[in-house]
Amino acid sequence: MDRDRNASLGMVRPKTANNKEKEVLTQLHLELLLRDAGMASAENAASDAWKARAVELIEQFSASYRPFTANQVRESLQQEGYDLDHRCAMGGLFVKAARAGLIEGIGFTKNNITGGHAGHLKIWMGT
Repeated sequence: MDRDRNASLGMVRPKTANNKEKEVLTQLHLELLLRDAGMASAENAASDAWKARAVELIEQFSASYRPFTANQVRESLQQEGYDLDHRCAMGGLFVKAARAGLIEGIGFTKNNITGGHAGHLKIWMGT
């Protein structure tokens, strides 16, 4: 009887996740943990000077309020003589910038650099 009364008042008991939903959520959580660990590992391999300059460039591109990609940051680093052996560290820096509210993803384009395997490349913009 309380169940009918609660329903009539608009109070609905929250649905509990079934085993399949729990399995999917656990798998997603694991994938996110592995992604974050991989980004941290790549970032730790890069020099402090490389990371600092990459962050400065992300901030500069962000301040322009024009769309940009990680490739543009990589090209700027290369033009300034920075080693691109740590280009995998770039992803972690972009994720941090997005979490800090500095940039946001606005779309995707085709990655046209050597080693990009014609995959998707995120387009970013300053917030």
